[in-house]
Amino acid sequence: MIKPLITLIAFGLVACQSEATPGDQGGAVASQDAGPALDMALIAPDMALIAPDMALITPDATLIEPEGPGRIGIGGLSAPNQISEAMERAGLRWRVITPQYEHNGALDIEAQLEGLDCLLMPGGADIDPAMYGEAPHESVRLISEARAALDFALIQGALARGMPILGICLGAQELSVALGGGLVQDIPSEIDGALNHRARHEVRLASGSRLAGLYDAEVIEVVSNHHQAVEPGEGLGAGLSVSASSADGVVEAIEGVAPGAFLLGLQYHPEAELEESVHDGLWRGLAQACEAYRAAHPGRADFIEDQGACHSDLGAGRCIDVAVCAEEGGRASPGYCPGGVEIQCCVR
Repeated sequence: MIKPLITLIAFGLVACQSEATPGDQGGAVASQDAGPALDMALIAPDMALIAPDMALITPDATLIEPEGPGRIGIGGLSAPNQISEAMERAGLRWRVITPQYEHNGALDIEAQLEGLDCLLMPGGADIDPAMYGEAPHESVRLISEARAALDFALIQGALARGMPILGICLGAQELSVALGGGLVQDIPSEIDGALNHRARHEVRLASGSRLAGLYDAEVIEVVSNHHQAVEPGEGLGAGLSVSASSADGVVEAIEGVAPGAFLLGLQYHPEAELEESVHDGLWRGLAQACEAYRAAHPGRADFIEDQGACHSDLGAGRCIDVAVCAEEGGRASPGYCPGGVEIQCCVR
């Protein structure tokens, strides 16, 4: 493959499954919501591809105490129920990150990461292969340009701050691409003897890796649902190492090599097995990393917390601050959520 000139200043992301998730309106080769495929190598830092009239979330003025539950921001423009449940299992406060803008229309990454202690990038469809210097395989279904722009900006901002990052499926691929790596675009057609990566299978953890320490195991069984994967060897993003692989050689996890850095990308879906205890060490490790970052960076503004799923007389929604619901164009119903009258069930 041809590796593009992507640096930590450039924006990049990853792909994990061919089905589009909420927030993605993907299409073959070109994103359905944005016309022609995005040349991410030419993207300008002002991220003008995202319209400045999109919903805003404004942090409140409350300061975070130096100790206590960490605050995690979820990229991808949405939080699937299993992800939010996983964050609650980890004991973390969380919210979905939506775009905020400076007066010139550029994404305000400072504002979007303010008050956060860690970042989670969830699964989704596929990254534009132009980002890693390749033409698209016929199986590629792109995430939206809006999601790509925001997700890669968040990853770069978090990397610059040394903020803990956990990428799942697409999110793991995004981490590697953001750091100059490439992807296997279609496992079934590119890897001889490939396993079924849309089913449960075993993965072997690299001895001495952070991931092996979190699981305290050499081999685990995981749930996966992907047709792409991080490219190993020279195709791996800078500063990363492979921390888990399946029997067919497909990369199942990556991590940062810098001492002390919590930078993990998992191709599998630990949030799909919350009834099992196998991933508890992972969630504890994430929570500890978030709390350590919070303690090391006191005095920052808090964020408005997303309390979780709800169902009101208006339909299914999420429990969020009523003012934020109004800003996002939603309809709020009281009495369906904990947290007082300010937190209501918002249906969009």
